[in-house]
Parts: sequence; structure tokens; C-alpha cells
Amino acid sequence: MDKYINDPFMNRERVKDRLRNEFKIYGKLIIAYDFDYTVHNFHDEGYSYEFVSDLLRRWRPYAYLIVFSASPESRFKYIKDYLDSKGIPFDTINSEVIKRDYTRKVYYNVFLDDRAGLGETAEILFELIEEIEKGTLKFEDYSYFGNLSQYEKMVVETLRKEGMSDKDILESLKVM
Repeated sequence: MDKYINDPFMNRERVKDRLRNEFKIYGKLIIAYDFDYTVHNFHDEGYSYEFVSDLLRRWRPYAYLIVFSASPESRFKYIKDYLDSKGIPFDTINSEVIKRDYTRKVYYNVFLDDRAGLGETAEILFELIEEIEKGTLKFEDYSYFGNLSQYEKMVVETLRKEGMSDKDILESLKVM
């Protein structure tokens, strides 16, 4: 019996499936990441934080990247300069990348932070970027078809896998 049956996101595969589905729908994820001890060695202890830095570089074409830090705004120039010097991509620091009603919490799909399960989260993102780069995980753009029901999207996905063109699929959907 699954001890987390009533807590679905305690299950690693469900977390991964949620991110996978969000990528399929939107074509990009919003990845927030902390600065100190996630990509930056705050107390200069000799650590490189290269795994997460490399991971963010790989995600660049497929994600909006937010530095989400407890640092004061007076430190943002240092953060920006450091990230630029290391080639670590970001879109914003402590601000939204999508328009929505104001809240104090920045919206993201996933958060990389040394104090929030960094290892497991980074491994999940690593596995997903591998799927994207191999072509087994793709953005499922349905905009050509207009508004589709979940059933119609399933039909489109099945017909695409069978090699049918979007134009032919659209014609077959009109018959449904």
C-alpha cells in the first residue's frame, strides 16, 4: 500500500508526470532557482555547483528561468554579473515571467533550491531534458485546431503518431 496515497506529489513519478504534462501543453516550463548554494558558492568553499548550472543551460531553449533568491535587491547586480560571467541563463530575478494577478509568490512549475530537495528535483529535470533532447517528450501544439476537448486532443495525438498530417487530421475532426 502506498503510504502517500492521499499526497500525490510525494510520489516522484507523479511529480515527473506533472512536469511532463505541463511541458506537453505549454512547450516550456517555468523553472525557478535559488542563487546561493544552488549555482553560487556563497562562502567560497570550493564547490562549483556545475550540475545545476549545466542543467539550466540545457533547459534554456525549453524554459523560462527565474532566479528566486532571498537576497536584497541591492545584490541583484552582483547576481546578474555572476550569472552572465558563468553563462548561467536567467530571464528575471525575483519577478514573474508571465502576466497574472499580483501575488507575493512568484509562479513557477518547479523550484531548484539547496533547502528544498535540490538533488531529487534536479534529477527529475535531468531525466526530462534527456527525454526532450531524444525527442520522446515533445510540445503537443494543438493551436492549429482551435479549441479541442480532451478526447479530441487524444485523437489528434493518436493520428499524429500514425503519421497523419495536421491538415488531414483537421478534416477528420470536422466529421466527428
